[in-house]
Amino acid sequence: KLGKAVSLFLAKQGAKLVLCFDREENIDNSLIKELNSIKANYKVTVCDFLSYTSAQKLVDELKSDDSFKDLNAMYYNVTPEVVRCELNQLPREKLTYLIDNYILKAFCATKIIGDYMQDKNGVIVYRGSVNDDKPTGIAGFNSMYYAVIKNLNREAAIYYGYYNVRFVNLEFTSVLTKSCLGEEYRPRRIKLNHYCNKRSNESRQNKSDETSEYI
Repeated sequence: KLGKAVSLFLAKQGAKLVLCFDREENIDNSLIKELNSIKANYKVTVCDFLSYTSAQKLVDELKSDDSFKDLNAMYYNVTPEVVRCELNQLPREKLTYLIDNYILKAFCATKIIGDYMQDKNGVIVYRGSVNDDKPTGIAGFNSMYYAVIKNLNREAAIYYGYYNVRFVNLEFTSVLTKSCLGEEYRPRRIKLNHYCNKRSNESRQNKSDETSEYI
């Protein structure tokens, strides 16, 4: 839902969109229909960031398309499935699957798109969580994932920030509310963590500059 809302918002602002789906069967046809209704400027592509070959193919397509070759922003709208079990109860096969499909995929996306955006004044935005550094005891992989995403932003900003690529980690806070259907979590506010590394005549810094704001 959030990815769809972001896409429609940006399209209404006149942004050119490249919608990446990991598989053809996951293409959101309802989103495509809404984008067509507002005459949005977009293209749809299938790219599995778990594969460097697939990700590089996406970049090559963008470079050869005059309408989209100046892409300078990526919103990485991937959140892991909630795995409700203690870490010692998580089967190795399942853990390997989760690491490959969420952590490795995020790393690959950062590297491929980060390389592409060098000197484009680009920005890469990840969806994070305020619980990224808080152990849950019941969904261990999920808290680990968000901690990895935050530090991926920091580490990537050290290198790519030197080439004018900024990183933003969206941390969603939520509040438990009562409704006629029972308890549910609703968004309360969003914390934006900005990571950058300003270019200078000296060598790159070994840390990123960090600022935060709430919206």
